[in-house]
Amino acid sequence: MTRPNLQSRVTRLDSAVHHGPVRASAPTILLMHTTEGDSAQSSIDYLNSTHDKKASYHYLIDRDGTMLRMTRPDIIAYHAGDSAWPDPVPATPENPDRPNGGRSINAQSLGFAWANRAGEALTSAQIESALWLCSVYAQLYNIPVDRVLAHREVSPGRKEDPLPSVMDMVAWRTLLTTYLGAD
Repeated sequence: MTRPNLQSRVTRLDSAVHHGPVRASAPTILLMHTTEGDSAQSSIDYLNSTHDKKASYHYLIDRDGTMLRMTRPDIIAYHAGDSAWPDPVPATPENPDRPNGGRSINAQSLGFAWANRAGEALTSAQIESALWLCSVYAQLYNIPVDRVLAHREVSPGRKEDPLPSVMDMVAWRTLLTTYLGAD
């Protein structure tokens, strides 16, 4: 199968205001998110303008398939919050914000987000770009497909993204496995 060269869809902004230091070791997880907003750029603008929510991603994928890089992959992005893998502690009404005691998988993961509104279906261009992006980094860092996770999987009860109606992660991992196996 001949794949399109999607490198032309990547725009390297490297403009994240909120991020950590250079990571100490290669990432071992690719973490998928969805974000609210009119576009990937509007989400980046929001994340960079707020100080009450210190968050960032490595990449945001717009509806037309454009991939906007917020920060280099060797930098820790703040995208996972209170999270753990394996065995994350689910949030409860008594402890909704820090069930994992403030631990986070940020240092061991790359954060990719699809720009969409709650429950909005992903476009075929977003899916194509995300498959390409996941395959590039899975191969570069030798990350197995079973470590391509949803935010809701590492922060259960605290985060719901991507909603199962937007991206069923079992189906996503199967699609990614097929994509990686294609020539």
